[in-house]
Amino acid sequence: RNPHVHLELHLHQLLGPVLTCVVAKQIGPSSLESDKQDTPSSQEKNDNHWILRDEASDVLARICFIYGEKYKNLQGSVLKTLCKALEHTSYDYLGSWYGGIVGITKFGVKAVDAFLLPLMGYTMVWEEALDQDKVDSLSRRNRNIRYALHRCQDALLYAMAIYMEKM
Repeated sequence: RNPHVHLELHLHQLLGPVLTCVVAKQIGPSSLESDKQDTPSSQEKNDNHWILRDEASDVLARICFIYGEKYKNLQGSVLKTLCKALEHTSYDYLGSWYGGIVGITKFGVKAVDAFLLPLMGYTMVWEEALDQDKVDSLSRRNRNIRYALHRCQDALLYAMAIYMEKM
């Protein structure tokens, strides 16, 4: 936001780390792995990556909106990377899914329509996974998977709310 910093000169160096913060498989200690401690403070530490993904997606969208007209393929390349994060099917990539959904949502109604509406079928798959014994709530890993699935569902439902509001 500082007008005296010439961000454009460093844009190529900045995009990689920002995209990584949005769609990386794991940021910091994995919330899907079993931790030795099962305390609220350890859960708060694991929640920081959700916040980081949200804030990094804001920065990413802002960069695209500021420099998108000058660099015509910038927004397309960023959206392609965000969509690529949605190709993974393993529970280990739920953070990437969340980042991809939140990131695409920041680009508005047309991006939601083009890239996220087709994913609404996954909410049914996620519901089935949450209901199955496979995601039993007894182990810490499975509780974290449940939490991550709920975060992805919330992000996708928020995207749908944005879409419905503008239509």
